[in-house]
Amino acid sequence: MNPRIPGTSLQLCGLTQRFNTKKVRERIAACCNETTIYDRLFRERLAGRSYTSDDARDFIQWAAAGWSSHRYYVFIANDPDGLPCASCDLKTATRTDDEIGYWRSQRAAGSMTMIVRQVLSLALENGFTGFHARVARDNLGSMAVLERLDFVLSDRKDVNGRVVFTRRARESQST
Repeated sequence: MNPRIPGTSLQLCGLTQRFNTKKVRERIAACCNETTIYDRLFRERLAGRSYTSDDARDFIQWAAAGWSSHRYYVFIANDPDGLPCASCDLKTATRTDDEIGYWRSQRAAGSMTMIVRQVLSLALENGFTGFHARVARDNLGSMAVLERLDFVLSDRKDVNGRVVFTRRARESQST
């Protein structure tokens, strides 16, 4: 059973091969080509070419490999039509200081805090105790998401000039 994300009409799912369908790949490609997501995550990596359905296929296969190996975990938030509109992942699985990353489509505007909160809750339930996120210095929206979830600005250095936020689990903290 995939949990509904509280306060939204979205459903959280682990991104596995079962989602490797034409409709899902096309939706992921559409989301990743939205200006904000594309500019922050893909423009440089793709040397200016569009994010394609083939890129989405590769992303899904990579995500499924993480679930299979238990080395990292990629979640998607699906809209009421069962199509992805956001992604949040635990990029590592050390269980002590794991990096999170996320993106969201305009289709999921206003829901990123709840999506990340749900992923953190699942991680805490499964023994994860510390998290960090690297954020572009001008990404105020992402910083606000992290601050709402009790992340704090760290003095850690990122080689790409991003700022690093950290969060440790607390006994009384549910998310």
